[in-house]
Amino acid sequence: MVANGKIDASRSHGYLRSCPSSSGSGRFIGSKSGNRLVKPVRIRAGSWNVGTLTGKRYELVETLRKRKVDILCVQETRWKGRGVAKIMDYKLWFSGSRVARNGVGIIIGPPHNENVVDVNRWGDRIMSVRLVIHEVTYTVICAYAPHAGLGAAEKRHFWESLDQVVRMCPLDHRLLIGGDLNGHIGTNVEGYPGAHGGFGYGVRNEEGLSILDFAVAHDVVVANSFFKKTNAQLATFHSGGNSTQIDYLLLRRGDLRTCGDCKALTDLTCSSQHRLLIMDLVLRRRVTKSVRPVQPTILWKKLNGEKAETFKTLVVERVEAEAEMVSHEDADQMWNCLASVIREAAKEALGVAVGTSRGHRSDRESWCLSDEVQSKVALKQLRFRELVM
Repeated sequence: MVANGKIDASRSHGYLRSCPSSSGSGRFIGSKSGNRLVKPVRIRAGSWNVGTLTGKRYELVETLRKRKVDILCVQETRWKGRGVAKIMDYKLWFSGSRVARNGVGIIIGPPHNENVVDVNRWGDRIMSVRLVIHEVTYTVICAYAPHAGLGAAEKRHFWESLDQVVRMCPLDHRLLIGGDLNGHIGTNVEGYPGAHGGFGYGVRNEEGLSILDFAVAHDVVVANSFFKKTNAQLATFHSGGNSTQIDYLLLRRGDLRTCGDCKALTDLTCSSQHRLLIMDLVLRRRVTKSVRPVQPTILWKKLNGEKAETFKTLVVERVEAEAEMVSHEDADQMWNCLASVIREAAKEALGVAVGTSRGHRSDRESWCLSDEVQSKVALKQLRFRELVM
């Protein structure tokens, strides 16, 4: 609910965990961050106005299992109150009112239902769930818009509330909105080329304008308008021989590339006039490459001139200091002791380099070149810098 310009969000009963600090980014950095992409992971999300959830929860879960739906936004549950219910190995978070009307819910299947980190409820028409899937944070919002017969004040209140809920979603989270929005966006793209994909159904009405205006305001797209389908796969509501499209799935414009398909299933009803709307999301898991420790490398190339004399002096001094101790050891221990003395003296006299020559350009192995060649190379580099500057 909205009070004093702020949304009053009711959280689940103690169901709140801190989100892993390494998660949250909805966009992968790729190889620059030392990560590599592996086999894609498919997530199937959906939206369904079930008419009522009473007496059909198990039928609904069996349908989701059969269709391999991982996340489902359900509208018109007509359940009272707020809470969480476990239905076999699925979990349902629901939000209703004091009477058996409206109501929304979000059902999440295994294993993702164990990765829910936050649940918020805003009355009997809007709720959200935040979860982490393969190091990607998703904010899933279920919405149930007032139907055309209700007053303008109630519709305005719904869209203002949904607007504030979406604004609270961090931009680095992937956003998924599923709902019965009770509007027709139509087939005409005019005025909304970014939000409308051109494959709508029917004729746009005033409620459809509200949907598209909302999409433009938040830079989201209506996913089921971006895939060319038959009319049966576009229409989501059927009654009395008439068909319309009023159920939608929305996601951020930048995440549209992860959407592989979106359509209404024509062979499922679940005793509802609405069709199940599904969307396949394809994401790539990030696997951090194993980083081998880099051992410091002694710069033996500098063993000449003054540094060679310094190195010799350090070795003699340290061997003399360790002479008494070395004399009481066996051959292996004596060898290890002398090797350690030589390495430490070399590090101090010659220095060390950590990493590859790319990270230490000044220490590249050019010592095999004569002084004359090295001076000519240095002169050439100087002339080139003068030329380009």
